[in-house]
Formats: sequence, C-alpha cells, structure tokens
Amino acid sequence: PLLSGLEALSRVVIYCFYYQWYCRFNEVLLDPSTVLKAAIASIMKKEEKLLGVKIDKHLNWDNHIDFLIDKLNSRICLLKRAKTYLNYRQRNLLYNALIRPLFEYCCTVWGNTKYENLLRLLRVQKRCAGLILDASFSDNSVEIFSKLGWLPIDDVIRMRKLCLMYKIVDGCYPQYFKDYISYVNDKHRHNTRASTNNN
Repeated sequence: PLLSGLEALSRVVIYCFYYQWYCRFNEVLLDPSTVLKAAIASIMKKEEKLLGVKIDKHLNWDNHIDFLIDKLNSRICLLKRAKTYLNYRQRNLLYNALIRPLFEYCCTVWGNTKYENLLRLLRVQKRCAGLILDASFSDNSVEIFSKLGWLPIDDVIRMRKLCLMYKIVDGCYPQYFKDYISYVNDKHRHNTRASTNNN
C-alpha cells in the first residue's frame, strides 16, 4: 500500500528540490516544515487499508465508516434472511458472532469520527436490534437496547477507550504508551480534587 522506503525518500527529495527551485525562481520564502508536510502528503495515496481499517491522510474516518456500513449491511442481510428460522436467542448469537465484532473492531482508533458517522452506525445497530426482537424502526431504542442488554455504539466506544486507558495506567501495555498520558498534577501543583486523586 505505501511506497517502498527508497521510492518514498526519492519522491520527498524531488518534491523538496522542486519547492526550493520554485522559491528561488519566484522569490518566495516558504517554511521548510510546510514543504516537508506537503511532500509527505504527496507520497500518501488517498487512503490506505491497514489491518482492516481504512486510513486517509486527513484522519477523518469517513471512508472507513462507509466501508464498515457496507460490510455491516451485507451481514445484516444474512441475519434478515435467517431470522424466520431462528428464535430470539439464536438471532442474538448470530449477531454476536457476525455483526458485533465489526462494530467493535478497532473502535478506539476510529471512534473519534464525526457525530454524523456515529449516528449512522447507531441506526445500523438499531436496525439489528429491531431484526432480533421483531420490533419496528419507530420503537424506542433505549427500551430495545435494554431488552437485549446492549450498549449504544457511542457508549461501547467510550467504554473501550476507558479500558484502554486503565490498562495503560495499570502497566499492562508497554511503557511507551505511558508517554502519551499526562496527569493533572504534572501540569500544576495547586491542591485540586483532580490533582489529589492522582489524575
């Protein structure tokens, strides 16, 4: 997916030489970091697929959510076809085996997507719940989710992020993850609730 190291380096060098020539010819001064960022952006394709997650150079996750919803829709179609032959418990098992893993896979990474994308995923999740319980789309989703014992997708993402943070603080992950966390009492020495609770 990404260019090889030598090819990418040669493109960056060519890009930097081009900008250097452009600046001299037009008597314009550009920041070198801006030139380097533009060179790196030119190397990356529109999007890359890494371990099943579509990443674009702007990290807005729209392409991944579209890809995810397409994949979910194909599996929901399978659930819809099979639901006449299955009871409630078996439908829930089918959801847990085929659909739920797609919702939760790498959700700590793409979970900071736009609110509209989360609403789209919530609609898909509600559609699954309606299929399992034979409920209509206009039924209250809070009641449907509580009958099934499900959390809405935004709460699932929040829970996964909190579990990740706990594991980092508890030392279950490598030490370099802790470098990304800063505590309130490291920022200032004022006596506040957050600083005294070791946050």
